[in-house]
Amino acid sequence: MFPVVAGGDCTSLFDPLLGQRDDDWRRDLTVASLAGLGVFERDLRPVAADPAGAGRAAAAHVAAALPDDRPAWWLHVDLDVLDPALFPAQGVPGVPDEPGGLTPEQLQDLVTAALGVPGCAGLSLAIDDPEQDPDDSGAATVIDLVRTASAALLG
Repeated sequence: MFPVVAGGDCTSLFDPLLGQRDDDWRRDLTVASLAGLGVFERDLRPVAADPAGAGRAAAAHVAAALPDDRPAWWLHVDLDVLDPALFPAQGVPGVPDEPGGLTPEQLQDLVTAALGVPGCAGLSLAIDDPEQDPDDSGAATVIDLVRTASAALLG
């Protein structure tokens, strides 16, 4: 779900993955999981069961690995971790989305908890396609997430 970039010059990259649901896709294309490479990874079920705990654990994992002279990290969220039935403004037009995913509330809980771990320098969001959001409900979801995340970053 989110890569976390450490340091001002981005020379260190830590990549916790939370909430992925691409087992079928990886199996069809014979693509291995990154978990075997030491990447902090949690699939959808445990993340959905405890989004705040997953977010806190991933951010703490990254923060603990940072060098003392670069204690800052960056949080990036791909919005396609959300359930496409609740957030259709994602994915590739004309290509079926992976079913399931987090609810917007679960993602807010995850992000808020991750941002509670000291050292986050900022946040970025990706994968929002306004053309797949004719009623702007996806835009409202993004705005709510940005509002919540901003409060957590500044609070």
